[in-house]
Amino acid sequence: IDEETRAAIYRERGSIWLQLGDIGRARAELAAAAEAAEQSGSAAARADALGWLGFLDALAGEPRPPEFWERAEAFEQEADGQAIFYGPLQAHGMQLMYAERLDEAREALHKAYRRAEGFGEEHALGAIELHLVELEVRAGELESARRHAERLFQRSGQAGAEIDTSAALYAKGLVDAYQGRADDARTAIQEGIALAGEDKIFRTQCL
Repeated sequence: IDEETRAAIYRERGSIWLQLGDIGRARAELAAAAEAAEQSGSAAARADALGWLGFLDALAGEPRPPEFWERAEAFEQEADGQAIFYGPLQAHGMQLMYAERLDEAREALHKAYRRAEGFGEEHALGAIELHLVELEVRAGELESARRHAERLFQRSGQAGAEIDTSAALYAKGLVDAYQGRADDARTAIQEGIALAGEDKIFRTQCL
């Protein structure tokens, strides 16, 4: 197989190990994905692999330096014609959010959102919208968080939507909880957990 395909396989395996909670195996797979992507010479493959690797390290509390993100985001810009799921712009926004640099995180996530919207990439849009809910809750901007949650829920209900409804229910429940609607929050979260279990969406059950 070619190096671009090899990178995609390693990245998918890394994302699976991440969802299963094995950070060590996830990092090894994603590092292999980045290496294969470099060998491929493809901007899209490098942006994809570096986005996931940077996202994993942000989750693990080992944030990547600015020059890592500058290079990764340059590849993303070069990858014309597609929005990358958990690409560098989105992943960098997540790192900034975890570091409580919320204004910078918002800017990065909105850039990622506009890029995904421009390409009509609903899967990426849904993930970014979900994290914008989390960001605005952290920032105390609960009305903004509610608007994002409502838009995410509307998207999830559309025919052929690539956004799982369980994630939208998590977002709704999170906002309900912070706005003091405990019963509504409990109902949304319980429905989301049940739905994620039915659909075998482990990552959403963990949320």
